[in-house]
Amino acid sequence: MRDDMFAWHKRSWWNRITHDNMREVIFGMEDSLITSLGTVTGMAAGGQDRFVILLSGVVVTIVSIASMSAGSYLSAKSAIGIQKPFQSESRLVFASLRSALTMAVSYAAGGFLPLLPYLFLPIATALYITPCFIALILFCVGIGSAYYTKRSYWKSGLEMMGVSLGAAVIGYLIGQEFTLFFNQEL
Repeated sequence: MRDDMFAWHKRSWWNRITHDNMREVIFGMEDSLITSLGTVTGMAAGGQDRFVILLSGVVVTIVSIASMSAGSYLSAKSAIGIQKPFQSESRLVFASLRSALTMAVSYAAGGFLPLLPYLFLPIATALYITPCFIALILFCVGIGSAYYTKRSYWKSGLEMMGVSLGAAVIGYLIGQEFTLFFNQEL
C-alpha cells in the first residue's frame, strides 16, 4: 500500500527533483506557508480590507520567491562547489539553477495558498479558517516527506504541523507584546 500511495513519484523527472532537491521542496513550502499566513493574518487582524490583505500576501510571496530562489541558487552553488570542486562550471550552474527553480515553485505553491480563504470568505471567517487550512496543508506536506524519509506518516505530519505552527505562534505572541507595549507608550 505504501508504495502504491505515491506511485507517481517514480517518474524519472519527479524522482530527480525530489531526491536531489528535497530540502528546497520542504523548506520552500513550509517557509512560504508560514510567512504568507503570518502576513495575511496580521493584516486581517489589524482591520485591513480585503484588497490590502490580498495585496500584502501577493507582495510578500513574490518578493520571498525571488529572495529564497536567489539564496537557494547561491547556497547550492557553494555547497556543490565544496562537495565536487572539480565539477565543470556549466554543471555547477545547472544544478544550482535547478535548486533555485525548485525553491521558486515550492515557495509559490505554498505562498499563495493562505490567500485563498480571503478570496472567497468574509474576512472575519477567513481569519479563523486560514490557520486551520494551513495546519492541514502542513500536515499533508509532512506526510509527503515521510514517504522519502521512511518515517511514520503520522509522526512526520504532526512534526511538520507542530514545529511550523509553533514558529507562527511565537511570531504572533511577539507581535501582540509589541502592540501592547507601543499602545501603552502612545
